[in-house]
Amino acid sequence: MRHPLRQSLAYGIGLLLVALATVGCEPEFEDDVCTDDDDCFPDESCVEQRCELTENECGGREPLDHEVGDPCGPCDLDLLECTADGNAVTCDGNTPCPELDLITTQPTDIASTSATFHGKLEEFPHEEELVEVGFCWAQQDDLTLDDDCAALDEVPDAVGDFSLDVDGLRPGTVQYVRAYSISDADTEELANILEFQTEAPPPEGLQAEGGPDVITVSWDEAEGATGYELLAQGQTLAEFDDPQETSYEDEAAPAGFVGAPQNYEATTDVSGGVEVSWDAPETGEGASVEYELIALYPDATSEPSDSVEGNRSAPQPTGYELYIGDDDPSDIDWIFVSDEQSYFDDTAPLGVIFPGSISASKGEFTDFVRLEFVEDPTIEVPTQLYRIRATYGENNQMTGETTSIFDGQRAVGPIEIQWFRNVEEDGVFPVLIAPDADLQYDDEEAPDDGSVRYYHANVSAADAIATDTNIDTGYVATTGSIDEPVISNVEATSAEVTAAVTSSGIPPAEEHGFCYSTETAPEYPDDDCIELGATDDETDSMAATLDELAQGTHYYVRAFVDSELTGTTYSEEVEFTTSAPVPQGLTTESSVDAVTISWDQTEGATGYRLYADDSLLQEIEEADVTEHDDDEVATAGYFGIIEYSAQGTVDGIEISWEDAGSVAGGTVEYELVATYPDADSERTAPVEGARSAPAEETIQGYELTIDGGEPIELEGDVNEYFDEDAPLREIDPGEASATKGEFDDRVELTIIGAEATDAGARAYELRAVFGEGDENDETTSPASFEGHRDTGDFEYQWYRTSGEDDVDEDYTAISGATEAEYSDEDAPDDGSQRYYRAEISAPGAAETVTTEADFGHISN
Repeated sequence: MRHPLRQSLAYGIGLLLVALATVGCEPEFEDDVCTDDDDCFPDESCVEQRCELTENECGGREPLDHEVGDPCGPCDLDLLECTADGNAVTCDGNTPCPELDLITTQPTDIASTSATFHGKLEEFPHEEELVEVGFCWAQQDDLTLDDDCAALDEVPDAVGDFSLDVDGLRPGTVQYVRAYSISDADTEELANILEFQTEAPPPEGLQAEGGPDVITVSWDEAEGATGYELLAQGQTLAEFDDPQETSYEDEAAPAGFVGAPQNYEATTDVSGGVEVSWDAPETGEGASVEYELIALYPDATSEPSDSVEGNRSAPQPTGYELYIGDDDPSDIDWIFVSDEQSYFDDTAPLGVIFPGSISASKGEFTDFVRLEFVEDPTIEVPTQLYRIRATYGENNQMTGETTSIFDGQRAVGPIEIQWFRNVEEDGVFPVLIAPDADLQYDDEEAPDDGSVRYYHANVSAADAIATDTNIDTGYVATTGSIDEPVISNVEATSAEVTAAVTSSGIPPAEEHGFCYSTETAPEYPDDDCIELGATDDETDSMAATLDELAQGTHYYVRAFVDSELTGTTYSEEVEFTTSAPVPQGLTTESSVDAVTISWDQTEGATGYRLYADDSLLQEIEEADVTEHDDDEVATAGYFGIIEYSAQGTVDGIEISWEDAGSVAGGTVEYELVATYPDADSERTAPVEGARSAPAEETIQGYELTIDGGEPIELEGDVNEYFDEDAPLREIDPGEASATKGEFDDRVELTIIGAEATDAGARAYELRAVFGEGDENDETTSPASFEGHRDTGDFEYQWYRTSGEDDVDEDYTAISGATEAEYSDEDAPDDGSQRYYRAEISAPGAAETVTTEADFGHISN
């Protein structure tokens, strides 16, 4: 397969050589840089941005007086030609005039398919009359009237020049022409024959359309052409013998380029392989090619057509190829990945695990074998190398530029450890003991008899090859074991404890026994311990008495076996609390001021808790305090007022009462608890007590307090009091209404909702006075009660205005209108309205009140 860029390079070099070959010498005359002819002198033209003298038709610099090819000579049978220096035209004039009466002269205005034919009558016939004059022409020189001929529209009637414009000639062809005449006597006369050639026009419509594979050059068919010659960069590219063939596919034109894919990368963090990805490459069209076309005619070749330029378009990638590895790639080793811009390489090498090394403990622990790595495992992940290139063209046979080598590696998961245990070193059935473990693992399932086992670890990781570590032996140290102790016969200062040694360990323990303490987890030999000596090889029962204990105290007990090799092994911990004795000698003694409770001091107690009527009365934190005076819960004896009343009247409130005798305080039930460091005793049996009643004395009088004010002293044997300052009631006047045309002889007046509101209760406190100072505060029980002033019947008086317009006019009392409902028969009989209102008062009420006014009238 030939690389397209190499093809383009070869073509480009060829074009460059052709271009260099066509470069001429520097122009002879130069002026300043120009952009068009207007920037130059009149006899100059702007050529390739330089002003140069204009070339004439002959290639010289001087303007010509006549055009090249114009007829000349004595009979216009010669043509003007260029001089050798190209600055003028000349005519040799050597062609003699024919000795004929009819002469063919040189054609003019020769084009590709037309020309103007010229002739001359030297002598006009005398006896015959001309009936037709014209020209015949053909591509052979033996012209006759049987060839293409055409007559003048008008027959000349005198000697002289005549001409005829002719169309339909074949381009680029040597033609022959001769004048002819016909007389009325059917006399035909043929003039001399001249040769000329039609112009050979260059082809038109030349186009170059670039595609990814070829440049298609096309053109319009040239009339009369026999073929074509296609030029590229001035060199012949192709020749065509068929004039109807009007296109050509230039496959050798420089191809467009496809660069290397962009932004290519390979992952290092993807499990299962490497994700390779890239972006599309840059592309560009091929080098420009200049095309010209020459038309071939039977007797001439045209000038080249106007040039056109074409480029092969940039190829579009149709797929990609990936190369994996660091060797030189070959066509066979490339992996085609279609038009996707990614590829998952699941062949990327797996990680390589270096397992490190392990060790197993040997008798260092009594309940497990410790497995751990002394050298940690590690993982190395090999790198995978990649290159990418784009493919294009039919069947992806073309390839673009290749990327640089880049690398990626699969993501390897974290290290995972599995521990195995085997009975024999070369055993084939190891037991998986820890499927998902750490670098350190305690094998608590190791044989508890101390027998040896073989251990190894399997080290694995996702996307890596698992491997095994070395093998190491391990075993547990055996220790003694003890059942949970049993506590019995717990007293205030002693308790019994028993346990069973289920295993004395290997070798047997040198000591065993019990340890106890008021703190949890008592240890041997730091706490109080009872040593029972060495254990037997077999199981052994053990028992002891714990004495000299503190009363009401909480203790913790553990049994133990102790070995110099394996250390101290403890049983489960048990706990108990010594009993707490109940206090003794609880009694009470009454007085007017308090109830005194006393008891015997209790040995070992830290304090006491005294209850009154089942509620805590006093917390006593000193063990030597053995009595307490209760003047809080125990109520004092008192003088009480038994019967009393507060009767309301319209003038005030009448208060009355009767005396009462002395009463002892209420009975209280007392209990006592002794407190110890970790326990309380049960409560004692309850005892009762009450404060004594005050001594009988003559009452000196009474003290009355009204609404919390200053006490009113009532001395002597008095049993009543009249409160004339009790608050008066307020009157709510309600609503007054008057009929409005309902009656033709009266206006009915009514008051609805009038009432006397309560002014509030009067609070009274009454107590007996018999002692000095504060004695009355504790030995009398005041009576607290309330009273209300009463109110008499309502009294009414209705008022009426004299006019009908103003509710605020002076009102006049209506004689005899003193009821809540009244008929005003003296209202105006013409139906004019009046405003009415009423005044309301009552005995025991604060003041007279007036209702809101309402208007009323008789119907008319």
